Amino acid sequence: MSADETFSGRMRQFSIDRPAPDAWTHPSRGERHRRQRTTARIAIYPTESGGYRLLDVPVLMHRPMPDAARIKSATLQRKRQGALWRWQLSLTCELPAAPPREPRADRACGIDFGWRLRPDGSLRTAVISWGDEHEEIALPHDWMDEFDRAEAWHSELDSEARETLDWLRDRAATLGDIPDGLRERIADLIGNRLSGARALGRLTAWWSRTYPDRASDHLARLLEWSRDDLRDRASRANWVARLVRRRRELYRLAAARIATHASVVGIDATTLTEAARLPGPTERGTLHHAARSQRARAAVSVLRNELSRACAAAGVPIISCTGATNVCHVCGTPPQPTSPADVTWKCHSCGTVYDQDINAARTIRRRAANAIAAPEVPGPLQPDDSALVLG
Repeated sequence: MSADETFSGRMRQFSIDRPAPDAWTHPSRGERHRRQRTTARIAIYPTESGGYRLLDVPVLMHRPMPDAARIKSATLQRKRQGALWRWQLSLTCELPAAPPREPRADRACGIDFGWRLRPDGSLRTAVISWGDEHEEIALPHDWMDEFDRAEAWHSELDSEARETLDWLRDRAATLGDIPDGLRERIADLIGNRLSGARALGRLTAWWSRTYPDRASDHLARLLEWSRDDLRDRASRANWVARLVRRRRELYRLAAARIATHASVVGIDATTLTEAARLPGPTERGTLHHAARSQRARAAVSVLRNELSRACAAAGVPIISCTGATNVCHVCGTPPQPTSPADVTWKCHSCGTVYDQDINAARTIRRRAANAIAAPEVPGPLQPDDSALVLG
């Protein structure tokens, strides 16, 4: 079915109430979130009168559905988030091929992906070059502060679990006459140095089901901890989920803006596997550890996916480039930084001083513009699928 049919309410088996027209363009983030809430109606089974028994499902649409889209399937799944179970409606849509946009070198842009913590506390995740001008995509400092608090809360919950486990270890001898099966499970738990909140929670649940009347004082203490721990972890999981949705919306808006203004997009196709690798024991004191610790927050792959989706819908080709960081955008000479952790580099050939990320974005843009000016290059205006799945 088409998007218009889905929103019309005429389809008996599946339909969605049409969101507000400005649900994705309203200047207020909170208002956008409220206006993206709608209701989906899914047929459960046919009735004797010839209709269908419908299930009304409240949904939050994460992105707009193009008018030309055709819905191939709708899947309603129940997924666990923290200690709670949530429903997720996934729509698989098919879009007609968008007509290619007229290539213009003056509307080429280059994008260098990466993460770098800025002095104001925000996290830069990409640099976009439009020629002499450039802009940045960054996660704002308030988002970073919230993520810091969510991680600190997680550490506090783990500390409380370890304290409860130490309490049980200290009082294991005072359990009295308990069944051998319960004693063995407790001994296995406190004897395993890797035991954590999950293992302690499983023991508490099994203990309360199997031997609720044995060592009731100890069990009551564990049940109190387990109840509070499950509640707090569920709250934290919901908090992180809201931050993830906000980050995805920020990336979606940035990708839509790029696809609107650019006629060709050059992207950094250099793999970030090495940069995202966990530091080893000998690396934890180096300057790289701070940058690598931000990789989960940056979620560069989400930005890549949103950019590829927006460019495909707008008919904007994507050209992948590699090795742009190691070339001066002025003279093309490989730089010789004193340290890989240096943010500002100086070209030893022409003397240009530049930010390495801005330099990479400008080099990528120049290569994308050259691809437009050189039609003999095989397939320069076709998106490079390999560049859309990196990260």
